[in-house]
Amino acid sequence: MAETVKSELQAELSERKGDYAETAQGLAKKKAWQPYVDAVLGLSNYWYPAFFSHELAEGEIKGEMILGEKIVFKRVDGRVYALEDRCAHRGVKLSARPECYTKNTITCWYHGFTYNVKDGKLEAIITQPDVKMRIGLRTYPTEEKSGLIFVFIGDMEPLPSLASGTPPGLLDEGVVTRGVRRLVKSNWRHGVENSFDFTHIYLHRNDALMKARHMPLPYATKVVLNEQAFHMVEDEEGRNGLFVHATANEPPIFEVEIEGTTVRSPRAPAPGKPVGNADFETSIWMPGCLRVDPWPAKGMQIYSWTLPIDETTHYYWAIVATKVANAYEEQEFYNEVDYLWKDLALTTGFNDSDIFAREELEAPYAEEDFWYREATFRPDIFILQWRMLCARRHRGLHKRLWSTEKAR
Repeated sequence: MAETVKSELQAELSERKGDYAETAQGLAKKKAWQPYVDAVLGLSNYWYPAFFSHELAEGEIKGEMILGEKIVFKRVDGRVYALEDRCAHRGVKLSARPECYTKNTITCWYHGFTYNVKDGKLEAIITQPDVKMRIGLRTYPTEEKSGLIFVFIGDMEPLPSLASGTPPGLLDEGVVTRGVRRLVKSNWRHGVENSFDFTHIYLHRNDALMKARHMPLPYATKVVLNEQAFHMVEDEEGRNGLFVHATANEPPIFEVEIEGTTVRSPRAPAPGKPVGNADFETSIWMPGCLRVDPWPAKGMQIYSWTLPIDETTHYYWAIVATKVANAYEEQEFYNEVDYLWKDLALTTGFNDSDIFAREELEAPYAEEDFWYREATFRPDIFILQWRMLCARRHRGLHKRLWSTEKAR
């Protein structure tokens, strides 16, 4: 059973006995989420998706950078192992030219230093077999579930469960996934906030998905801030999330007046035609995954994961999930995602707009100090609540293992 956690906004509202908009402005001024502003490389001590299962075959080696850490992955007897992608000898990436003489090892292509992928220990030096050195590489815990390979980034003991860092439903028995991961040239926080931005539906007004589904799409819906608008939860698995229930009964905004001219949404319904409320649940979960149910179709959920790569880039995972009863239903689901939703909902038909917005956010926040100059307005309260959730409940702010600064 999930426990509702009182948000900082709700706590301050009770103390000040003011309204939500006024309290939100006060929080914005005092930057209650400073640890989040400092989390340039992401949140430490969480599980992150590294690959789709089908992307790493038996015996295959792949390198990836996650939260600024270079990691090399290898599948051995069906299980995935991960270790530091940096030879202890001269620091070159093992994955740059993968070499394996046995199934349990990986050999550096430069001088032949050979490591066991299960524990990271040096097994042999091919170019000097009589030399013995007690060195090794850092290893990373991995788990594989629901068609995804996860890696744990951090040093927390005991190791948190995989469920504690993944949104509800994703790891359920019978759940299969299909999707894409794409490189985005912006910091991870812009990706998360874009996915959870209440009024960014304006960005999607001309997207192919809306046209194909004949969906009425307003410019936005009026945001009414009250205790029913959102709530934070912490469940028995240790997950921390933020649910939005805002404006379910508020009329959508299909037109506005600008200098006496009526500007109407291109996705506005015909005059007199009733418009139903959007019937889906939206939540965001630490360390950075949006869950929308159902989406993009009935019986499916979307998990939009923002995975930090380094300070200025992230992976945008768009994962469609559903529960299947047999292999036939599983293949039918894969076909539907591959031939319909991949283009229409996950890339060119919808999410390309999000990528454009994320990359345009990078310069003002990285170069123009917009973490302190931004002029947030009422609908941004959900983003501010996400920032405060991370600031208060994070397990650590990730730092680079290796610094370019000279030792003093």
